[in-house]
Amino acid sequence: EILSEITFLHLNPLLEDKNMADIYVALLHTLPTGSHKVLAAKSMIENEERREITSDIIFIDHSTGNAASAEAWVCAIKNYRYICFVPENIAPEKIQQIKACGGELRFTPAEDFIAGAKRAAAEYQREDLKNRIYLNQAANRASPEGYRQIGEMILSLFPDVSAYVCGAGTYSTITGVSSVLKEKKPEVQIICVEAIYAPHVHAQRNGYTVHFKKHNLIGFGAETLPPNAKPRLYDNIVLIDEPNALKTMKMLHRRGILVGKTSAANIYWAVKVA
Repeated sequence: EILSEITFLHLNPLLEDKNMADIYVALLHTLPTGSHKVLAAKSMIENEERREITSDIIFIDHSTGNAASAEAWVCAIKNYRYICFVPENIAPEKIQQIKACGGELRFTPAEDFIAGAKRAAAEYQREDLKNRIYLNQAANRASPEGYRQIGEMILSLFPDVSAYVCGAGTYSTITGVSSVLKEKKPEVQIICVEAIYAPHVHAQRNGYTVHFKKHNLIGFGAETLPPNAKPRLYDNIVLIDEPNALKTMKMLHRRGILVGKTSAANIYWAVKVA
């Protein structure tokens, strides 16, 4: 099992304002490849294995980094070839990590963002449907299933949990975790954090049209609402922009918590909710 135990950081002692509810942050960078995406990767690939695939199959996906590393790692362990289509402007360290985990990269134009990588991956699969499996993490129903175990762990460690705050990229994480929380403890408030540049569910609820803006909150906010989004599970939709995410990230760095912008975006809203 990849996930046997999660370390949670009690954030409140590191914050200046002590007049708030307790905040616990899941430190998922301790998982293989450094992110929670490995849970979805394992779930998706093992779901395909139930169809008795051959060893020469090629797994394909599109990603901005973390999912590609995780999928490449799982494929390496299981001895499958893995190819990921990525925008050419993803972080250099992500490129290095994907390659180190055994993944092959195909670059797409930066100006086409993640949609361009998605189109290229789908086109590559169509060239050989028999021997290429497109995981398509944002639409793959097995992806949220991989995160249900996090929901179970949260309930076992924090039976009095009152709110869960999670950012949305593919929406798989928030959907998988909140599905468990809502089944077992319906009163838990699910707070979905969307990038202000791609506020899909927020727009649905407030009656306006989304005009997608390219942004650098990598991991948040695709051009369109992914199929794995389940808005009925989300009690509240809040928005984050890059300046507030950066400000929070720098504050956390000064306190010895070395997170990136998207983790900081989650913490920004966790503090507000608390």
